[in-house]
Amino acid sequence: MTTAAPLHATPAHNLSASARAEASPLVDDNTYIPRGDVTATLNYFQPPEDGSAPFNYVEKAPEGQPQRNFGDFNMQVPFKDIRGQESNFTLDKDAFKVVSNVPESAERDFVDDDSIKKNYYPEVEKLILDNVPGSNRVFIFDHTIRRSNPDAPRAPVQKVHIDQTPKSAKQRVNRHLPEEAEKLLQGRYRIINIWRPLNGPVQASPLGFASSSTLKDEDLIPIEHRYPDTTGETAGIVYNASQKWHYLSGMKNNERLFLECFDSDSLKSGSQVQGGRVPHTAFADPRTPRGAPGRESIELVGLFSKTTISIMNAHAYHWAKSSGLSAGVPSISTITPPSNLSSNPPSFDAIVIGAGYAGLTAARDLTLSGYKVLLLEARTRIGGRSYSTTTKEHVFDLGGTWVHENQPNVWRNICRYNMQDQLEKSMDYSVGLNEFMLDTKEGRRAMSHDEEDALIEASLLKFINIDSAYGRSLLPDPWFLLSHPSLHPYISLSASDRISQISSALSPTELLALESFILLCSGSTLRKTSFLEFLHWWALCGYSFQGCIAHLDTFAFKDGQSSFAIRFFEEAVATGRLSYVFNAPVTEVKDLVSSGVDVTTTSSQTFHARKIICTIPLNVLTSIAFSPPLPGIKNEAIKIGHMNQCTKIHVVVKGKEMRSWSSIKDPSENAMFYMFGDGIVEDKEVGETHLVVFGADEVKLHPEEDIDVTLGVLREFKEDIDIQDVIFHNWSKDPYSKGAWFFPSPTLTASHVSALRNPNYNIHFASSDWALGWRSFIDGAIDEGGRAAVEVGRELGS
Repeated sequence: MTTAAPLHATPAHNLSASARAEASPLVDDNTYIPRGDVTATLNYFQPPEDGSAPFNYVEKAPEGQPQRNFGDFNMQVPFKDIRGQESNFTLDKDAFKVVSNVPESAERDFVDDDSIKKNYYPEVEKLILDNVPGSNRVFIFDHTIRRSNPDAPRAPVQKVHIDQTPKSAKQRVNRHLPEEAEKLLQGRYRIINIWRPLNGPVQASPLGFASSSTLKDEDLIPIEHRYPDTTGETAGIVYNASQKWHYLSGMKNNERLFLECFDSDSLKSGSQVQGGRVPHTAFADPRTPRGAPGRESIELVGLFSKTTISIMNAHAYHWAKSSGLSAGVPSISTITPPSNLSSNPPSFDAIVIGAGYAGLTAARDLTLSGYKVLLLEARTRIGGRSYSTTTKEHVFDLGGTWVHENQPNVWRNICRYNMQDQLEKSMDYSVGLNEFMLDTKEGRRAMSHDEEDALIEASLLKFINIDSAYGRSLLPDPWFLLSHPSLHPYISLSASDRISQISSALSPTELLALESFILLCSGSTLRKTSFLEFLHWWALCGYSFQGCIAHLDTFAFKDGQSSFAIRFFEEAVATGRLSYVFNAPVTEVKDLVSSGVDVTTTSSQTFHARKIICTIPLNVLTSIAFSPPLPGIKNEAIKIGHMNQCTKIHVVVKGKEMRSWSSIKDPSENAMFYMFGDGIVEDKEVGETHLVVFGADEVKLHPEEDIDVTLGVLREFKEDIDIQDVIFHNWSKDPYSKGAWFFPSPTLTASHVSALRNPNYNIHFASSDWALGWRSFIDGAIDEGGRAAVEVGRELGS
């Protein structure tokens, strides 16, 4: 049940009689904030006199029944103010935790439930992932607004309680995530209340909470919460002198209080979790100044879980016809436990920031060379912008997918791990309609795939033939793009500019095919797509359209990209010289020059090493504070960034007819414009087909914002498709990618790319985003990680 409330605070002296009784303020200054230790009265649970099981009707009680059958018991208890000592308290020991300096929310008013879900829920999900290690599956199932206002649906609760019991926590998993419940209940699952004030600093009705480690099991009494259609359970608390109560004085709007209601690990023998449940209550502070505004707050209640096989990944979504949209998808790329760091970590030779292919390669090569390496990754998984999920026993690659034997670094490692037989072709024209549909403003035109290829090839040859040699004269060797002087006149040329130059030579259908293919590669807009970068791709693919098809979307791993990435990670771990911490976004890198480098994460942990290899994407480098500042041209490149904001959606439809079907739509008018069959999901008599659909920034779609709109967009390709599943990762909103694969605008020049490759003192940079050869591909990431490892190894010496 979600509850928003009117926006009028009630002064503390206008609160209920019981609250006023305690509010004998020391001062009349209504700006005064009570601080320090204090003694106040708490309202505890008193069992029913007849010894029956306690219950409470949430709505009007049935005729002849009391609203509740238990009473209250008041007791004065001392409170310790933890201001300045917040870091001393943890979820595992105390079942509460304080997070400070949270960025301002995009949700400003907190009066509309739909707006809160749209703006505030995603912020809380990210906050959880950043601050609760191992809790990689997040499902927020409720929020409540509380205002000290007679008209408000919910006011601060002055009754000691815990929102969940072990029984109700399990019920929550089964109720909200029924299809995943069996698997989730096998791992660790928790329910945590994320609490914050809305009109801080708090002066009246502060929130009190008792450390879980001081609570005895017999202090908790299950209370049935009877709804018209279901029965839940909370815990009333009886007084015990051993309970140690705390509060955070003057709590501010940029602070969050994590209140753990249940942790399944607390039920395990030998667990380090001390109870995993925190009693809490609002209380009347006797020092509250007369005229102070009544407290306003919001609390979100979420279910967080961890499994040993696969974890749900943030910014990924799965819509199923049977159950609707849910956030998170499982992947073998998630690393559990998220850290193998000892309490006394060794001195590190190198820290690698980022566990994409560049970071995995650098970490592997350095550890194999005998160096002690710490791998820090913001996400809970490896792979960066390439990872896979399995649904219905079928693999879906949510990011980078296709590889080719002509990509030297990829192929070398495929052979290294003996995975040559793990590749399969995406295209298969032997099953289904075997048809290409060209969707134009004038109507739809069915064509063969040979006609499709001929149309796209004809348009591409006109586009690329700027040197009368189809690019071969202008760029004879794509590995030397940065130093080829003949390219300088074309540095500022965009795809849009080049199309304007040849527009009279293009038929309407050629123009549509050309624009679609260019945007399929760049994921941007035609104006922001660099012609030279497209030429670079063309040259890498052998200066032909068939080469592009072979290299860009033909061969994929049967078991997904994550089956490849995990080999790099496991080889590094096997050396015994790799330490790692996942769910550890880096905020600051301080180069001490003569004495190494310090790296600080969002959890305020600081690690030290002799050298650093930073492998995070270009668009994310702005999130790290480098000291001393990076050189001007490198900073300029970081500010420009790259332009790819591609939307990639996997669609499962009933039947096998679409397996050999593809379609192009006008990318200037359609958010999703390229669709093709990529596999059979269920090889039954009817079967289901896996389709891949692409969109670009020309007409941007965020699929999760309105899934009905997204389903409508997908059905525009073919009205009669029966969509069963939709699976995608929103790379644009993912704070650790801020876009898909690298593709630059004309303003990001070869000089910028060259500068990004250069080290700064003890900090080395490696990313597919500035690779020389297969830039923006997995091959380029492996190439860069290997290059940086060699450079760092050379500097470290023996």
